[in-house]
Amino acid sequence: MLFPDHYFFTERRLVNHTIETRKVKNLDDCELLCYLNDSCVSLNFKKDPGNNPENDKSGHICELNNATHLKYDNDFTTNILFYYRGSKNACDKYSQCRNHATCQSGFTLKGYRCLCPSGFQGEHCENGNSLKLFIDKFFTEITCFTL
Repeated sequence: MLFPDHYFFTERRLVNHTIETRKVKNLDDCELLCYLNDSCVSLNFKKDPGNNPENDKSGHICELNNATHLKYDNDFTTNILFYYRGSKNACDKYSQCRNHATCQSGFTLKGYRCLCPSGFQGEHCENGNSLKLFIDKFFTEITCFTL
C-alpha cells in the first residue's frame, strides 16, 4: 500500500467510513496502524495542540477508514482540526468483487482480494447458492403451511 504525497490534505477528513479509532504519538504511527489493518485504505489524523509527545505518548486521534476520498467525494469534508491521508486503493479502480463482498486492497497480483459473504465463493465471489437457499426456505414454508 502506498500513501502518495498528492493524497495528503490538511484541514480535510473523510467521514462515514471509519473502522477503527486509536490514540497515537504521531502521524507515522497512524500510518503504521493503517498498514497493519487489512481493511484500511485511508486515515484521518487529528493533532492535539495541547499534546506534548515527551510526556504523553498517545495524545493524537487516528481514524482508520475502509474507503478513500476518490470514491466518496461527498464524504470528504472540511475540518480544520484534521489531516487526511489516502492510499492508492486497487479496490476503487479494479475491484470486480460481487454479491456484497468486501474488497481488500494490496493483496494478490491483482492488487486486491475479495472476502466473500456466507454462501458465496470464487475469485470475485461470483459463485453462490443464495437462490437455492431462498427456494429451499420458500418450499419449506409452503410445506409447513400445508400440513
